[in-house]
Amino acid sequence: MQKNPQQGASRPFTGLVAYPPTPFDASGAVDTAALPDLVTRPAAGGADAVAVLGTSGSGLYLDAGERRTVVRHAARALRGSGVPLYAAVSALATRDAVSAARDAVDAGADGVLVSPVGYVPLTDEEVVPHVAAVAAAAGVPVCFYNNPTTTRYDVTLPVLRELAGAGAVAAVKDTAAGPEQWRERLAGYRDAGLPCAVGLSRDVLLVGAGSAADAWHSGVAALLPGAYSRLRAAVLAGDGPRAERWTGFLRPVVEELARLRPVAGLHALAAALGVPAGAPRGPLRPAPDAAVRRFRELVAAAPVR
Repeated sequence: MQKNPQQGASRPFTGLVAYPPTPFDASGAVDTAALPDLVTRPAAGGADAVAVLGTSGSGLYLDAGERRTVVRHAARALRGSGVPLYAAVSALATRDAVSAARDAVDAGADGVLVSPVGYVPLTDEEVVPHVAAVAAAAGVPVCFYNNPTTTRYDVTLPVLRELAGAGAVAAVKDTAAGPEQWRERLAGYRDAGLPCAVGLSRDVLLVGAGSAADAWHSGVAALLPGAYSRLRAAVLAGDGPRAERWTGFLRPVVEELARLRPVAGLHALAAALGVPAGAPRGPLRPAPDAAVRRFRELVAAAPVR
């Protein structure tokens, strides 16, 4: 696999980080035959890193053995590409997250992501030792994923400063309700002088407000890597007309995804592109056939370059 000259950012969790869906076969098992293509697709299309087992990858719907299998096959597929592999290791219990981190690294992950998931929302006093334990066990760069809509926990600057200062996290992946909120949040990170990379998640923001982030974290980028890498390159180069051309293509796609259930929408986009990913694992339901047809119409409008 040829490495894109823009790939392979020197700092972990920077650049375009793509999150492919985990493919499932007709029986609901992880489709290890389809997995390599889903991992190499973004790597060949310009992504700077690939991350498995996140929300897009149904990580919390897999058991420990399946997680190890996904990371092992992904690492094998990316071997020699120069594109790092990251794995999400979030779990309710600290010991399970620690075990998942060790398993991921043993299977070939170059870094891990952890989100403070909890049936009961966690407190700062619980999050700090939880993340520190994962970092100590992993021994590789850790990205803190702040996703308050899902976890009902919103990280504060003092907590991130403590974790980053202790070397427990190398990056933060964050999101916001809208562009203005993201700009305010990013300014807070910059003003605090945090010694970690700051990345943005949520595709509807990336397509319109991601220019100042160290990283773009995206599930859609795993399926449309060429469009995302060209958009990011245009934004970073200050090429307004080119950025607008790719924004015009991607915005209807991500807006359609926003109308669907998150994981189901990504699997529907894969189906529209002819990328074997199967249906999401239950209890998640697949998107309606009409969504697949709509995605086919939208991706047919991709610019030539």
